[in-house]
Amino acid sequence: MSRKLEGAMFASRTTERPRFYSNAGSRERNDYQIQIDMKGHKVLKKVGSHDIYQEIQSYAEECKIENILARAAAGDVAALNQRNGFYADITDSPKTLAEAQNEILKLSAYFDSLPAEIRAKFDNSKERFVHLYGTNEFLDLMGFKTEETTKTEQQNFTPEAANAEKVLTPEGNK
Repeated sequence: MSRKLEGAMFASRTTERPRFYSNAGSRERNDYQIQIDMKGHKVLKKVGSHDIYQEIQSYAEECKIENILARAAAGDVAALNQRNGFYADITDSPKTLAEAQNEILKLSAYFDSLPAEIRAKFDNSKERFVHLYGTNEFLDLMGFKTEETTKTEQQNFTPEAANAEKVLTPEGNK
């Protein structure tokens, strides 16, 4: 029940409130790509669009709980654990495209500052440098000794080879 006070109406629990509808958006999503225009500026160009609803519906069968349980009952272990957890400290990772591009520029500048001999070991390829980063091969190419290299040297050690490598001084030739 509402009360009137000098033309004003106060809402109560039973008073129907006005409804506001929000736009759900479009069924289609535009796809964009960065291109360079005639002046050398980067611009976003629309390269196509696709139907979001159709994409969602394409996953409908594999998301039904009955189908997932049927697969698990049939012995498919991957039916219930498709995604494994991953734990990492990503606090320093780039959060925007601009930050990512700045990181790429820093890496490029670092690679360019390396001596020519080291860059040649990576075939002067920044991509190969990044691809091998964190591997023993990367450390070997950069000139660091790894445990694997040390183990290989220890396995190939023979007393004859050690004696052959000794530099004899006039005092040692007695």
